[in-house]
Amino acid sequence: MMQTLDRLLLENVEVEQVIGEGNFGKVYRGSWNGATVAIKGVKNEDDFQDNMFKEEIILLQKLNHPNVVRLLGVHIIQEDSSLNMVLEYAANGSLDGFLKKNSDDISTEHRLSMCMDLVNGMVFLQSKSIIHRDLAARNLLLDDALRVKISDFGLSREDNVYSATNAAIPYRWAAPEVMIERVSTTQSDVWSFGVTVWEIFSNSAVPYRTLTNREVSELVPKGTRLEQPEECPPAMWEIVCNCWELKPDLRPTFAAIRTQILAEFGARLSQHSRAAANVSYNQRGSILLNSHNASYHAESSISKIPTPQQSVSHYDKQVSIEMYAISPPTKERVTSEADESGDMYVLTPVTPRGVVVESHPHVPPKEEDTGGDLYALSPAPPKGEVTGLDLYVLPPVPPKQEDTAGDMYTFSE
Repeated sequence: MMQTLDRLLLENVEVEQVIGEGNFGKVYRGSWNGATVAIKGVKNEDDFQDNMFKEEIILLQKLNHPNVVRLLGVHIIQEDSSLNMVLEYAANGSLDGFLKKNSDDISTEHRLSMCMDLVNGMVFLQSKSIIHRDLAARNLLLDDALRVKISDFGLSREDNVYSATNAAIPYRWAAPEVMIERVSTTQSDVWSFGVTVWEIFSNSAVPYRTLTNREVSELVPKGTRLEQPEECPPAMWEIVCNCWELKPDLRPTFAAIRTQILAEFGARLSQHSRAAANVSYNQRGSILLNSHNASYHAESSISKIPTPQQSVSHYDKQVSIEMYAISPPTKERVTSEADESGDMYVLTPVTPRGVVVESHPHVPPKEEDTGGDLYALSPAPPKGEVTGLDLYVLPPVPPKQEDTAGDMYTFSE
């Protein structure tokens, strides 16, 4: 491993301002020999995090595809001797942020093009026997040409079947076999692809936002599915529903999904490619439309088709909730507004808040679960929200007191 890392070392790298934060640490904008790059580091020095970070580097250096973020090399910051990835720079940032910012200006054809980019990248990863295990809009990037790039390979594995030994599971995107048996395959990535397509057509709303992670883990294996977004064409929704077959071997492969998308939407995607030349973006990523792309921007009228039984409605208001953890239900209710700083990778109990899922009368009234940690399991205060948790560690939380400094990807008793 060290020989590979030495071979990837780059010189003349300059670190500039922070532009985001990944699973392991902050992401900086920088430059390498005059080219703009992204620089991603590890947030702490423990062996577990360090080894996972190095494994991601080893995996990324094997990948070369237009729809997968490219590793250019590694850089050691002299001040603290920290190891950092040097990645290609995605000028338009994460897909989830782009969808939220430009929700009114993105055409159906553009969303279909995003889905096509995503499936092309996943076909490539499948050909390399790589399981991503964390496919979601937040882990996709957009370059200056608005091409989707799959990123964040911190949970990925180079294998056909992977049995997880920890509880780092993205429950709202995870297939039933991942939640129940902790077993991941390319076909479980197909399930997550379906949820990501739902995000693309829902402007990156939170999946199952009226349910806690524990309810998601209990209800999805029993047949609960997301509802069709209004902007999703019926033929695309049929593809998505096929991705959510309970048995993995009944789900389509990524190659089959690509073939079906081209068969259904090939003409519209070609038209979009021509019209996209008339679309530009300002420095903040907002779409600037001109008179030549009116047909590109026009939205077609889409009628809704019947959704699977026990569907969960999506909502326009976007909130950040606990995505990777399961929390036991409690009886207390809190009337305050949604906490928008929830942790996504850990399992913590979160206070129910009063939203009733109409299709699930047995689910207790509550509002969205917003303060959980996304990748780990830990107890939480019965009457206070857990806010500001870090993504990889779960410290014990004192009752009746907020935990504000927890880490999201590690588990503690």
